[in-house]
Amino acid sequence: GGTLRIQGNAASVSQRVYLTSYRDDTVGGDTNGDGNATSPAPNNYQGIDFQNGSTGQIVGAVMRYGGFDNYPYTYGVVKNLGGNVTIANTRITLNNEGVRQQSGSMAISQSSIHANTSYGVNNISSNSVAATSTWWGSASGPYHATLNAGGAGNSVSNNITFSPWLTSDPN
Repeated sequence: GGTLRIQGNAASVSQRVYLTSYRDDTVGGDTNGDGNATSPAPNNYQGIDFQNGSTGQIVGAVMRYGGFDNYPYTYGVVKNLGGNVTIANTRITLNNEGVRQQSGSMAISQSSIHANTSYGVNNISSNSVAATSTWWGSASGPYHATLNAGGAGNSVSNNITFSPWLTSDPN
């Protein structure tokens, strides 16, 4: 409900901020102490919710293995419920749903949003999401049934400005 600033350094793998599953042994070692007995997967943690009136800035982060899928509810690893959120130079991948906007404003740029099980960005609000200069997992851009049916990247919903997109991964 307040302000959240995640300030990693996208240019340096060791200086990025990682938000990932405790089963992800590739970052921080074997944090759950089970060796290779478990593997990370989408939905291992819910993610970050930005409440009405909050502000968020996510820069230089890697967010993976999150989101929430419990029918009929599905949420992104980043969920905007009415905040003002900016995401830049961030990798959002291997989640159930990458980003969901239900209300508020959001701008995404110079990021990599791909390989999410469901949408890369799902906007169910009437406010447009600006997600330009973003890599969607394919040089052909994100998949949208009418605006970019030839896109082989992660899917995007309606009311998202995704063009121009990046043709290679910036992160």
